[in-house]
Amino acid sequence: MQLNFNNSSDKKYSKYQPLLLKLSKKTFKHLNIKDNFIIDLDFVSASKIKQINKQYRNINKETDVLSFAFLELKKGEVKIKSKQPQFLGEIIISTHKIEAQAKEFKHSFTYELAYLYLHGLLHLLGYDHVHNEKEKKIMFSLEDKILEGEKL
Repeated sequence: MQLNFNNSSDKKYSKYQPLLLKLSKKTFKHLNIKDNFIIDLDFVSASKIKQINKQYRNINKETDVLSFAFLELKKGEVKIKSKQPQFLGEIIISTHKIEAQAKEFKHSFTYELAYLYLHGLLHLLGYDHVHNEKEKKIMFSLEDKILEGEKL
């Protein structure tokens, strides 16, 4: 498992890399997935995530987290099997939303950061809460189970 930090907004987030790696490994173990992946993680400003959200989702507003999966297979595509680490995708998190939502939901900055990262990671793994109510319940339940017991 490799987690690449691309801190375009602030370098202070790199201190959370060990926590997020631990959370990644816990997620893969819980889902019984081999954790031989590379993930890019980028912390960006409110204006930058709004711009990306507009460009890729045609939604002209700031959001908290965006995920861009690299390994999504379309019908007819063949998954390449390799022992080498594979690039899973990119997670982009708004630094403004981490702080704002931590205050709004009355939990720690670290918890909100971990939650947003986990949420983005589950999207990279194919989970969705936008298009299907049943999948939404599954995804949110997974988030609760994986974060359970973590001291954040």
